[in-house]
Amino acid sequence: MPSNLIVILFDPASPGPPGVDENTDMASRLETCGFLVNHCADPRWLPDFITHAGVGACLILNGAPDQNCLAASSVRMRHPDLVIVVMVPSDGEDALIQALRSGADACCPQGASAALLATLLSTVFRRIRQSAGRWPFRGWSLQERDWVLVGPDDCRVSLTTGERAFLRALLHAPGSRASHGDLAAAVNAAYGAEAPQRVRQIGLLVSRMRRKFEDRGVALPLRSVHGWGYMFTQGASDQR
Repeated sequence: MPSNLIVILFDPASPGPPGVDENTDMASRLETCGFLVNHCADPRWLPDFITHAGVGACLILNGAPDQNCLAASSVRMRHPDLVIVVMVPSDGEDALIQALRSGADACCPQGASAALLATLLSTVFRRIRQSAGRWPFRGWSLQERDWVLVGPDDCRVSLTTGERAFLRALLHAPGSRASHGDLAAAVNAAYGAEAPQRVRQIGLLVSRMRRKFEDRGVALPLRSVHGWGYMFTQGASDQR
């Protein structure tokens, strides 16, 4: 298994260094399975741990049921796409239901072996990789229900309704290329517009989007295909 799969382990019962007790030992055993484990003992620190971990991390909540549900609910609101696994009592069906209702993607019995948890995490990360494969270039993805475009170095840019519709249409098009007409139709549909497509508005939308990304210090890899439309590229953007 690749060694760059990051797990944030929330375990308030074991704030000490690895090896102090059984729960912390689980973190060590997960590391031997190929995961990078960051141990967090205080829920107030979770936002910093998640931000530091970046895209593609997984959060494991191993506190008391009430702590887990509160943390899952809070984290889910701020990070809709983060994978959350909650450890629950083996005989606690109510805790399992509450964890799932609070935003957990999956649950695992407390006291489970590292092998079982590692297998569960491997399945989760495989889904992440398969999902990431939908996008044309590594390092760029739409996240948070496609309202944020994430670029290299975890640069995150929030999108307007029109920008979101434009990029969704472009990134899902064959070869990540789409005509002015198709892009205008997507933007008009997002706004509920019934008026005829006005292609010149797409040029204005793209111009504003380029400036927004430049203000964040990153060039939007978007190229104009002369007389036809646009394409998403990995190289520098074409300003035509």
